[in-house]
Amino acid sequence: MNSRSLSQLTRALAVVIAATLVLAGIAFASGPQEKILYSFQGSSAASGQDGEGPNDLISDAAGNLYGVTTGGGICVLTHYQSYPCGTVFELSPPITVGGEWTETVLYEFGTNAGDGTNPVGNLIRDKKGNLYGVTAYSGQNGVSGYGCGNFYELSPPSQPGGVWTETVLYNFQGNSDGCSPLGTLVVDSHGNIYGATGGGGSLASLPPPKGNDTGGIFQMAPPTSKGGSWTESFTQSLGGGIYPGGPLTIDQQGNLYGATRPYGTTYQATIFQLIPPASPGGTWTGTALYSFPGGSDGSAVVGLNHDIKVTLYGVTQDGGTAGLGTVFKLVPTQNGSWTKIILYSFQGGNDGATPLGRMTLDYKGNLYGTTFGGGGNATACPYGNGCGTVFKLTHGTSGWSEQVTHRFQGSPADGFYPSARVLVVGEKIFGTTNEGGNVSPYFFGTVFEIE
Repeated sequence: MNSRSLSQLTRALAVVIAATLVLAGIAFASGPQEKILYSFQGSSAASGQDGEGPNDLISDAAGNLYGVTTGGGICVLTHYQSYPCGTVFELSPPITVGGEWTETVLYEFGTNAGDGTNPVGNLIRDKKGNLYGVTAYSGQNGVSGYGCGNFYELSPPSQPGGVWTETVLYNFQGNSDGCSPLGTLVVDSHGNIYGATGGGGSLASLPPPKGNDTGGIFQMAPPTSKGGSWTESFTQSLGGGIYPGGPLTIDQQGNLYGATRPYGTTYQATIFQLIPPASPGGTWTGTALYSFPGGSDGSAVVGLNHDIKVTLYGVTQDGGTAGLGTVFKLVPTQNGSWTKIILYSFQGGNDGATPLGRMTLDYKGNLYGTTFGGGGNATACPYGNGCGTVFKLTHGTSGWSEQVTHRFQGSPADGFYPSARVLVVGEKIFGTTNEGGNVSPYFFGTVFEIE
């Protein structure tokens, strides 16, 4: 081979190699890419009293993210509580492409006496930009104490950069009105806000456990006139089940759907429907749609969502072929009954294990969720069963298939143990991890993005 032929062959090989690398790069870039938008600093941060342990996110039209942290803030010894008791935060997108996101603590619980401690779940945002949420405890009377929790409003300042104002709209008492809200609120078309409590109530007619500690569903109704008060109502009519499991979902008719937890041999986990009263102040009607027998069917149901046909989608933290949890759907039939179908069983290892909370549906009908464990890298996180995953379930001609969108790696490069729900905005996924990040040695949690 002469030098000219060798040179031509070399150039041809270089073109092929370059094309291969480009294609490989495109294939790699087109896959889901996760990055940490913010690592929480914790209550002892020198730069200020930040949060720790973030919960679910919501967003506004400008792309700002809002959420709560169960811990962190100023509630340490010198204030109204004796332990870190949480914050409300905003995370704003960068002004320029590739810039840093900016976190702002909007409110630190413990700023005012009786303002609540340990906010949980998600926030609800109204058209005026007011934020609504619940705290697990009240911290009543300006001293250290638990209490039964608050329902609060956080109002934006009249001028940019001003101070947000927190107002306690309702203080749970623990008798006929519930105790210890579980978070994950939903809102109807009239502005009524609904959630579940882990305790409280007065179902004295129940067999053990009876009395006032089995929880229920509350409604917070906005004032009917300017300057009026919010009104709370409460029901324990859950179709025969007790101890609601937290996240609710609501359809266009205002029907609520939720799950109860098993208790001993008397009560199974159930999926229930709550039908609103025909007139304000009436009685809600609760019906059990499905009862979980346990075993491979699962029993620990943690959150529901629904599509436009009111097919319910949920997860169980146990059950399935490997005993590590399932994704299921509950379909209404023409005769009024509901049929349960398991869509996926988690396998552990590189797959997820122990799914969390309410999944998110995108406009194509794909399901997104998180698992507490699994994802491989078993020794990187404290419990030794993986750092958790974000997963996606897609429906095709041959049924549902699962894709692990991200496997968390743990600190300091990544978060671990994701919070219950991810937020899908266009082609991006936002979420939080309860732990992890780059603030050693405590790792207070993160906000992440997957693109």
